[in-house]
Amino acid sequence: RPGGHLVAAKSVPAKVAASIPDSRRTRPGITGASMRLRSWMLPCALCAVCCGVCDLGASLLAPFYPDVLLKTYNGTHAGVGAVFGASALPGVLLTPFTIPLMARTGPRALMCSTVVLQGACIAAFSFLHLLPPSSTTPFVAASVALRLVQGSAAACTETAAGSIILRAAPDEAAGSALGVVEALRGVGSLLGPLLGGFLYDTGGFALPFQVAGGTAALIGVGGFALLPRSSAGEAPGRSASIARLLHIPAVFAGS
Repeated sequence: RPGGHLVAAKSVPAKVAASIPDSRRTRPGITGASMRLRSWMLPCALCAVCCGVCDLGASLLAPFYPDVLLKTYNGTHAGVGAVFGASALPGVLLTPFTIPLMARTGPRALMCSTVVLQGACIAAFSFLHLLPPSSTTPFVAASVALRLVQGSAAACTETAAGSIILRAAPDEAAGSALGVVEALRGVGSLLGPLLGGFLYDTGGFALPFQVAGGTAALIGVGGFALLPRSSAGEAPGRSASIARLLHIPAVFAGS
């Protein structure tokens, strides 16, 4: 150009340009980091928070429930063991059946709905203290029933969360993402008794279950709004097969 500088520019092939979503072509401010956040970091973070909060709710009653059952309702140590062990039984029996269920509902819907269900079960514990002290059997039976439903929902939540992570995260990051989920589950199990004991001392039997149950339900509802369908496997994408999982070095080494 006369009086100016000639600048060479590479033209984008038509096929490549056509493959770029409209949102990225019209929003130049989106960086690679923000795209990674939207595509897989946010879904993985939501899965980790869901699993951590649910484990917190499962361990919440450890500091005070045995005393309530033994002293207020004249229960037995076997009853305490039955209540605490009831939540683990569905994980053993129902986990193989969560795969076909997830295929019908989609992992996003399954995870979020079962987190809400766990929150409802946790909150329902707050009504058990309304039973009279002579109702030992109804108190234990209701506790076991709630823990069985809570454990069944937890099995679905964990399976769906793993599927979402394997679909959303790239292979080199999937092992780390699964590690973060397990770390937050440990944090939830650690904080559950601490929070439960503190809230029990503060507001009595009902308050720990109301706080934890309400929080879990809100997180489950928020997951429906925040979790992208495409990242959660409810749109065509990569499959989350066991073979792909074992191709991740960190997971293969841990197995």
